[in-house]
Amino acid sequence: MLKKLSPVKQSLLILAVIFVVATAVEIWVKINDDSLKNKDSNFLAQPRPLDSFTLIGEDLKPFGLEQFKDHLNIIFFGYTYCPDVCPTSLGDLALAFSVLEESPTKLGNLQGIFISVDGERDKPETLAEYTDYFHPNIIGATGAKEEVDKIVNKLGAGYRFDPPPEDDPESYHITHSSALFVVNSKAQLVDVIVKYDDANILASRLQKLQKIHSK
Repeated sequence: MLKKLSPVKQSLLILAVIFVVATAVEIWVKINDDSLKNKDSNFLAQPRPLDSFTLIGEDLKPFGLEQFKDHLNIIFFGYTYCPDVCPTSLGDLALAFSVLEESPTKLGNLQGIFISVDGERDKPETLAEYTDYFHPNIIGATGAKEEVDKIVNKLGAGYRFDPPPEDDPESYHITHSSALFVVNSKAQLVDVIVKYDDANILASRLQKLQKIHSK
């Protein structure tokens, strides 16, 4: 019987595959408005303000609206035991960040935020270890279900706990949204990106958003 990999090791394996594929092609950034005219992202004509919530950051400090200040925040919901969507999506975001690091403007004020909807299993120290494998500008947070649900519902995300195997009740899976939610420094939702497997296009999108919401 194969030994079950830990969430971090599973993520490392998937992330390694992503980066191997990425390095097989030249990574470059081509910034133009045409790359933004697609159905894979939804600019909000009117930014949507978020309501207050209180989570715990991976640094064990309270995490709320104040942590959005001075950043263009890219939020992804998931959990560290996720076998596929989470490591792949965070890997895609990390690749886009790497593309921008090679651009003249660098990363600027971009901040990736991984919010775990599995506060029971994902403790702050677990999130710190997990996010560190992707990119230094990606941080983690989690908390009580009622607090997580406040920001989940306000952003229009969603998740559900799937029934676990009868012989292993702790091995439950969670079905969750896979979109990236972009929140500006004023704690307003400004964009929802539903497709982002091309690092160059995602990088272009994020840089465009930085220019729009730089003030």
